[in-house]
Amino acid sequence: MLTIHTFTTALWGIGAKARRFAFGVVALTWLFVGLWVSIGNGIHKDYEKPTSVHSSHYIVATTRY
Repeated sequence: MLTIHTFTTALWGIGAKARRFAFGVVALTWLFVGLWVSIGNGIHKDYEKPTSVHSSHYIVATTRY
């Protein structure tokens, strides 16, 4: 977004004067981040779900002396 704002300011000279453009860039950034989080959260619903295996037989067998 910084690149887009710098490009339009350098090329057309409107970036510093147009508040709507700046607010539009910020709104697009918020929309992108919001979609990124909501789609990721919708796809990976059980991301932090613990595993059902609490102690493996292999770990118990190797810890005995």
